[in-house]
Amino acid sequence: MYNKKATKIMKKNRFFLSHQWLGIKKLLLIMKLTTFFLFLSVVAISADLYSQNTRFDLNVRNATIVQVFDEIERVTDFGFLFKTDQLDMDRLYTLNIKDVNIEKIMDEILDKSQYSYKFIDRTIVVTKIDSNIYQGQNIKVSGKVTDSAGGAIPGVSVVVKGTTNGTITNADGSYLLNVPANGILVFSFVGMKTQEVQIAGKTTIDIVMEEETVGIGEVIAVGYGTLRRSEITGSISSVKGEVLGKIPVTNISSALAGTAKGVMVFDVDGDVGQDAIIKIRGESTIGDSNPLIVIDGVPGGNLKDVPPDEVASVEILKDAAAATIYGSRGANGVILITTKRGFDGKIQVTYDGYVKFNTVANPLEILDPYSTCFLLNEAQIMDGAAITPYNTPDYEWLKSIRSDYTDLIRDTYTYRHKLSIAGGNKQHQFRLSATYDDDQGTFVNNFYKSGTFIFSSDHQLSKRLKLSNTFTYRQAHRRNGYAYNTYKAVLAYAPYLTAFTNGNPNLYTELEDGWSTLAYSSDNDIYQDNYVFNIEGSYTIMEGLVLSDRFAYKQNNSNQEVFNYKQEVFTSTGQNDNTASLNYAKGSSLLNDVMLNLNRTFGEKHSVLGTIVFSTEKTKGSYVSAYRSGLPFSSVPSLNLGTTESATNDGGFSDDTRVGLVGRLGYTYNKKYVVQASVRRDASSRFTPEKRWATFPSVSFAWNIDQEPFMEKIPFITGAKLRASWGRLGRDKLDAYQYYSLVNLTSGYIFNNSQTTGANIAKQAYEGTGWEGNESIDLGIELYSLTNRLYFSVDYWRKNTVDMIFDETLPLYAGLRNNTISVNGGEILNKGFEFELSWKEKKGDLSYSVGANLSTYKNEVLSWPFDEGIERIYRLGNPRCFAIEKGHPYYAFYMVDAIGIWQSDAEIDAARYHQKGANGNFLYGSTGTPTWGWPNYSRGRPVPGNIKFKDQNNDGIIDDNDYVYKGQRYPSVIVGLNANFEYKGFDLSVICQGNFGQSAYIYATAGADSRLKGGATDEYWAYARWTGDGSTNDVMEPRLSYAGSNQWYSGQNNPNDAHLHKTDYLRVKTATLGYTFKQSFLKKIGMNSVRIYTSGFNLFTFTKYPGADPELGGGYSYDSYSNAGVDRIMTYPVPKSYILGAQINF
Repeated sequence: MYNKKATKIMKKNRFFLSHQWLGIKKLLLIMKLTTFFLFLSVVAISADLYSQNTRFDLNVRNATIVQVFDEIERVTDFGFLFKTDQLDMDRLYTLNIKDVNIEKIMDEILDKSQYSYKFIDRTIVVTKIDSNIYQGQNIKVSGKVTDSAGGAIPGVSVVVKGTTNGTITNADGSYLLNVPANGILVFSFVGMKTQEVQIAGKTTIDIVMEEETVGIGEVIAVGYGTLRRSEITGSISSVKGEVLGKIPVTNISSALAGTAKGVMVFDVDGDVGQDAIIKIRGESTIGDSNPLIVIDGVPGGNLKDVPPDEVASVEILKDAAAATIYGSRGANGVILITTKRGFDGKIQVTYDGYVKFNTVANPLEILDPYSTCFLLNEAQIMDGAAITPYNTPDYEWLKSIRSDYTDLIRDTYTYRHKLSIAGGNKQHQFRLSATYDDDQGTFVNNFYKSGTFIFSSDHQLSKRLKLSNTFTYRQAHRRNGYAYNTYKAVLAYAPYLTAFTNGNPNLYTELEDGWSTLAYSSDNDIYQDNYVFNIEGSYTIMEGLVLSDRFAYKQNNSNQEVFNYKQEVFTSTGQNDNTASLNYAKGSSLLNDVMLNLNRTFGEKHSVLGTIVFSTEKTKGSYVSAYRSGLPFSSVPSLNLGTTESATNDGGFSDDTRVGLVGRLGYTYNKKYVVQASVRRDASSRFTPEKRWATFPSVSFAWNIDQEPFMEKIPFITGAKLRASWGRLGRDKLDAYQYYSLVNLTSGYIFNNSQTTGANIAKQAYEGTGWEGNESIDLGIELYSLTNRLYFSVDYWRKNTVDMIFDETLPLYAGLRNNTISVNGGEILNKGFEFELSWKEKKGDLSYSVGANLSTYKNEVLSWPFDEGIERIYRLGNPRCFAIEKGHPYYAFYMVDAIGIWQSDAEIDAARYHQKGANGNFLYGSTGTPTWGWPNYSRGRPVPGNIKFKDQNNDGIIDDNDYVYKGQRYPSVIVGLNANFEYKGFDLSVICQGNFGQSAYIYATAGADSRLKGGATDEYWAYARWTGDGSTNDVMEPRLSYAGSNQWYSGQNNPNDAHLHKTDYLRVKTATLGYTFKQSFLKKIGMNSVRIYTSGFNLFTFTKYPGADPELGGGYSYDSYSNAGVDRIMTYPVPKSYILGAQINF
């Protein structure tokens, strides 16, 4: 059937289809490659899978070993390879075994002390063990395995080296084993150092195992390679995947709160699908100071692209020496994410899932309709307005109105399901995981659903050649029912307006300025699909010298569909209409890193490491948008149904290229002294060719003091290191191609009496912008004591940022539509200390660890390109309560001192003075009366209930000269506390986070009286108001004011510290209690491990902050840099959550 309308729709959307098809073709290619690697992994380990999963019955009677092998070959696909003269042909076997795998059979018929076997594909190779290994007679050896505190360790593996002959320790740590007298016993246990002990005829061998601590032998990622901790010379914080995996959150950013020193983490928005904001060592620049995210070696990632329980480790590179390797993009620090991969071992299937109950922790109490109107009346009386008398019964009907805003707030659930499969052999390992999250927001019509698929594999194709790949695909659907934000809408509209109209066409929704919250409702859906394909090949040229090449392709697609529904309600501005808009954005990145890594040891004392990297990255972006109104049907939100007169569209693209050359060289002498130097040469297409290249060097030193002979005299110090580093980095955060002018087409030119299309300069070209730079130093010391149970570290750091890139406004006479250009200027200093202290110990069945970290920050403007004669810039931000001044933090709070509230007319009259003119003579009015002034006002006489402002220079005028420094908007101290306990299968972990030294300006309270007219008002602030002589209160709230002309008196247009509050807080971020079932029970039901747990998130907060949430009010904003530190009490609250989950391994 021919459908003209459908054909029209197809034509309208042709651009989108072709645009997406380009990405689909690339995705299909990547999927083919991923399928190939998956097939390679499956084929490579198919023998292992077959041996593990194939179960059969074996029934033989008086059979030789060869006859047993023949029977196995008959009932399975296994084959055998052996030498007949090595087998005991005289021994006869009678076996009747049901439903077992091949390994069980082989262990039953072969003497482990005489024979060994291995699988090659589906062929079992049986060999006789060389008898020279076991000279002498077998003996029985027994003993006990304990920890450093004397506690027994059950489950320790005790194996004769080179064989499969072994056992595990029982509940009291004891073992008994028949072994060759001259053999070697290997003791191993998770979290403990593996030990090898020569038997040498001994019949009793007791072992004290040491914990595998975060010590000098630990290998950590450093960017383009790994280093042992003893070789680390920069400042790096590490968080292990086991820690993140126990925090049941849907994104890594929230899990990092309180776990790493030097890292600020703010959950500034509870809207589902949002990442927390992360700052490394504070705000070191203007605007974007977010760290670079590197996932499995690919920079530019997003923390929510990887589920927290898929992370193997997180390394945070904080100083220039550590981050220089990433050049300009590492200027704000680097977060390295290493995901979990396959392993050499049996296939393991793991399920991890939980259900989370979410509730708004501290909901605002909104004034009811009657109280709102009552206070509106009071506001007019306070302004001296003549109001019409009324009888109370006339307004009693307001009490019957039920404000249904509470119907918008709900308790919800979040569900997570994750299934992973991993395993492999020595040559081939793989891991595959799939995660699904369904996160329902605490406000109606708000949710975030996502699915993440990750496949990785590693293939040792030969002794020298290795191939690895990772494919990540993530799809998400986010709905924010009200496009602006449902929660903001709740507070933006008056409580006497209902949220739901119930289809009543006679409902008049507008009283004063407000609209019904959902009367102008919409579906705001954002669909995202992102994928990353990362393949790396490495070739070992010689021992310690490896050449590798990494290729990565990323693509991010976002499609936003907004449909505003026509409602059967009416307002004074008319009835709203059905509207639809579509916004499609696509970004892609192509990365290639060619690396040469050297790591060699010469003799016993000299070690050299080196890295050379040539990196290129091509990034592209594009977007297109369209809008129409007048759609006739709410059920068919299709653009082409709207009116052509309302149609608008827009689009654009970007193209960016980066080229970098990296070099790193390190030398270690006798494991004591380590020197490293790095240099990166970067080019950015955002600058003119003359300014395009920049060089970023660093040098660092470490002294492993514990390796010195004199440390033997201090036995309680088991590890000590001193570090020092210096480095320089830069940023290129400005619009691409600023050195070209932008041209705007317009039809406003008239030639020959007709309108003609022409062009004008929309933005002037500017070629003077160069790289922003920062230079940093770091001094640190690390100590391990009392057999590595106690750890302590301290760092002092300092970072100077110079030639910052910021926008400068051109004068209006330049005649440009866009009158800003990016320029360089100013210098900001950041400095601070970082401390970490931890203790870990095992006593019997109890293992525990406790730790604390503390970081301090100080930000200071050292210089700024002020105009001549200007020492500071006032009234910045929104509201205009910030300033820039030398000697204080950048964008610090500057406002008028609020010193009280005028209580009475008598007090006001007593404070007046006779004003003088410029000539010093007293001023008089036209009637001869004195011209009076008041020391706290510049606009006539105040009235009782107004805030008193301090006249700093006693000139009788409150102006910019009376603004003073009032604090900073980011914390000066951040604290993290953590504790972990394990006892007989039970585990308990608690993480706390605290921020101190910051303030927030509660803008909503400053405007509470005006919002009475058309917005909801929090009960606390409304009833804290001044109501008459003597009602001065602790929060210094002025009288209510209805008229805009009086808002000056009530302090709204004059930011003052009456509405500035400290946001210090300590929060129990997470607490988790779990139980792991005993293996003796699980083996009976075919499981390896089962852990169940319950957890809480944002459980308790200790604060004196009067706002809804000190974390929301005290720091940062997604909207813009100028909004940070301003609490409008309209931010979507971060919920309190309770979780119940399980982790099952098969």
